[in-house]
Amino acid sequence: MKQTDEQLHQLRTNIVRLYGNGKSIRTVADEVSRSYGYVRKILVDARVTLRPRGGHRKVAPAQK
Repeated sequence: MKQTDEQLHQLRTNIVRLYGNGKSIRTVADEVSRSYGYVRKILVDARVTLRPRGGHRKVAPAQK
């Protein structure tokens, strides 16, 4: 089933919003039932700044 332009626009908007809210590309892909590559391409095309790989890292407390 081919998606309409409006449906594609809504999907792209949703992808950018989910990623902007802190979800990973992989999580966004799972939520919208698309591949990692598709979601990444949408984000790159939308000129979204991608976060570094590896997720959140805990910073060790400063030693005295």
